Amino acid sequence: MTLLLDRSTPHDLLELKRILIIDDEEPIRRLLGYMLQSHGYETVLASDAREARTRLEVQPFALMLCDVNMPGESGMDLVRDILSQHPHTAVIMVTGLDSSVLANAALDMGAFGYIVKPFESNEVMIDVANALRRRRLEIENRLHRENLEDVVKTRTMALQQALEWLERSEKELRLSREETIQRLAIAAEYRDSATAQHIHRMSHYCELLARKYGLSSERCDLIRTASPMHDIGKIGTPDHVLLKPGKFTPEEFNVISQHAEIGYRILSGSDAATERVYKPAFPLDHAVELMTKHRGEHFDPELLDVFFASINDIKLIHDQYADQPPRKMIRES
Repeated sequence: MTLLLDRSTPHDLLELKRILIIDDEEPIRRLLGYMLQSHGYETVLASDAREARTRLEVQPFALMLCDVNMPGESGMDLVRDILSQHPHTAVIMVTGLDSSVLANAALDMGAFGYIVKPFESNEVMIDVANALRRRRLEIENRLHRENLEDVVKTRTMALQQALEWLERSEKELRLSREETIQRLAIAAEYRDSATAQHIHRMSHYCELLARKYGLSSERCDLIRTASPMHDIGKIGTPDHVLLKPGKFTPEEFNVISQHAEIGYRILSGSDAATERVYKPAFPLDHAVELMTKHRGEHFDPELLDVFFASINDIKLIHDQYADQPPRKMIRES
């Protein structure tokens, strides 16, 4: 249902004083028209429902005074249709039938008043003024609600856009943070000739164990993101120790062992088990044997059990992120 006509602005409707008078008795029409015009109202006269509809198609009306009994369509049927099609128009029934039943029916239908003929001038003017005042309040209230709905809609859209922007920003920040962690981890690992694939393997190993251990998806994702920093403490290990081929002396082993403490001081990291310059990668069976031997010492018993139960998945991750053989340099002759 539309409140405003296309050609009428809200201000026009609020200030409108045009009244449509519908009565099949010409003297009554003219009398009502004269009374209202003398009080500053603009009036238009119609003798029946058909003529009234024609008038309503041409211009809007603030108020309609309508007889009940007319030839052709009854006033009640006309009013019911007008109130549906022209909600900005107030209605007062003017009739010679002094019936409380009819009056209540008209008021229940949406009429603002019920005047019984013969009427007094003051009675008509009071009812007209009250009807127009009530109409104005209803239009203002409707406009206020529509404006409030627009404000709410606008602010809701703005809030939704802000939330979408925030989600994008958080995603970009998270990706940027992960990339920074990856690059820092790779930088640390490259000091002892490790590869980026080792970083990926470690992060996926840790995520797998966390998931199998029953941690939340958020926690698993955090572990996957943070785990590549497990060897960041190697930044503080001297090159002559870190890059030494072969077995460490006890003093050198003590130095290399400090990288875990250094990493802890930086961001609480951990350590790993893949090929390094100072040792070859252990065969799988040997690695399992070592972990079993030191269960409860170097390795958490529960996590170790989860690791062994997930060994097939571990192998898949290892193969997916396997180190690539170094490319041979071809010299130009």
